[in-house]
Amino acid sequence: VYITDKFMKVLQNNILLVGLIAIFNIILTESLVYAFYYLIGTTTMSIPVFIDQRLWTTILINLAFFLVVFFPFRLFLDRLVKSE
Repeated sequence: VYITDKFMKVLQNNILLVGLIAIFNIILTESLVYAFYYLIGTTTMSIPVFIDQRLWTTILINLAFFLVVFFPFRLFLDRLVKSE
């Protein structure tokens, strides 16, 4: 969270970098949750199966959501700033 906060303060104006940081955070979060479940024995899913069935799907869905939401939200914020 600390590193992401510092990156976002410097790189927040570029959509590509914001998207890459978001994807990095998703990968990190999903991997940590998988590792936790694997360590406590809740899951028996192997790492290649996790990557193929869970991680890629999560990344693609979140990327699609990011692209669909980012542009309208950015236009809304630009109009809000101009109206003030």
